[in-house]
This record gives sequence, structure tokens and C-alpha cells, in this order.
Amino acid sequence: LMALQWWGNTVTPASFHDQWLSAGLASFSASVYDTEVSNGDYKERWDRARDGLLQKNRYGARPNDAGPVWMGILNDAPKTPAASFMLNAQKGAFVVQMLRSLMWDEHSGDGDFQAMIQEFLARFANSRVSTEDFQQVVEKHMKARMDLDGNHRMDWFFDEWIYGTEVPSYRLEYSMKPGESGGTVIEGKLTQSGVSPSFRMLVPVFGEFAGKKDRLGVMAMRGNSTREFKVPSAQRPKQVLLNI
Repeated sequence: LMALQWWGNTVTPASFHDQWLSAGLASFSASVYDTEVSNGDYKERWDRARDGLLQKNRYGARPNDAGPVWMGILNDAPKTPAASFMLNAQKGAFVVQMLRSLMWDEHSGDGDFQAMIQEFLARFANSRVSTEDFQQVVEKHMKARMDLDGNHRMDWFFDEWIYGTEVPSYRLEYSMKPGESGGTVIEGKLTQSGVSPSFRMLVPVFGEFAGKKDRLGVMAMRGNSTREFKVPSAQRPKQVLLNI
């Protein structure tokens, strides 16, 4: 509630289309608080958000399928009466979290993402802000690997997650074997499905080492496809996974 009040008083959406900015950033900030105070709510918060978006309601409809985030209150149809809240607050939070993950770097950590949010606030605090304004700030701070179209724009990401309704499914398969010079070689396949041929996503792959999860790499996926990977590791991970 405090995060919602703070973002609501700091960032004014230019229209109902942009309400997800304040609502999504507030929900995302609450998850960061969960992590900082170690209250155990982080995973439960994201699980509830996912289930709220993707589970069918009593009318047999999923809130995510009501329409794109950008449509705001227009998604509140008779069979999806609370869809706009779920999309603005919960899917909006997922959008911010995905950007955070895509911008993460093993050397600077969340530094680039934090710089992006700080510039966004410095430019638009106490003023009207649109989705397009936010995208421009993201593009200023985007990492080279995020430039899937080679034009230094994030249209592909916003088209999929703000102006679209597709949600991909993933299947991870892997095996581990000793490396020739020691350590472990991780070989695997990642499959993306349930999307259109043009849908693209950067998917981080993690290894769990003694209770700590480290990123092994990022897979660029397109459409319904499978890609293979091979990663050497000094240590043998307990498991390889997509979500942390």
C-alpha cells in the first residue's frame, strides 16, 4: 500500500492507457522490499501474481486474455470484471521485473536498471508520463543483447508485453558431465512454445550452487522453437533452472 501511494503521488499516468506504470512499479517495488527485509513473501507474491493472471476465473476466462495491458479499464468486461487491476498491477510488475532481469550484468549487477529507474523519476516525477516516455528511457539504458532488431529500440518487448497478450511456455532439459580439464560441462535444450512465429524473448538460465543461484547465460528465443546450449562450469550445480 505504501509503495502504491508513493508511486501514485510521484508518477501521473498520461491517460488510462498508462496506468500500469504507477501500479506496476508499485507492485514491483513491494517485491524488492520483500527481498531486502527477507520476510519470505517474495516467491509467494510472484506466484499469486502469476496465478491471478493465468488461472481461469468463475466465467472460464483468464484475466491476461482480456486484452493488452495498454487497454487499461477497457479490459474490465463482464467476464473479466477485475482484469484491469490484475493487468496494471501484476502484469505491469512482471514487465518491470523482466526489464530488470534483462538489464542485469555480472559486473554491475542491477546498476544499469537502477540508473534507468532513477532517470525516469528525475525526468517525470510530479508530471504526466506515458508508456512511450518510459520506453524511451528504457532504450537509453538498454544492454546490447536487448537490441534484437538492431535499431536500438525495444519495440519488440513492448509490443509483446504491453500491447499484446501472448504468454510463452518453456521446457528446460539438461545433463551434466565432467569437463576434460576438470569442472562440469552443462548441456541442455530450451523450448519455447504457445506463441506466434514472431514472438521473441531473452530467457536467462541459472545454476544453483550451494544455495546460491548464478546466471549461466541468456538464450534468445523466437517463435515455437528449441535451442541447445553448452556451458562449462568450475563447479557442478545442484540444478539448472529458469526462474529464481
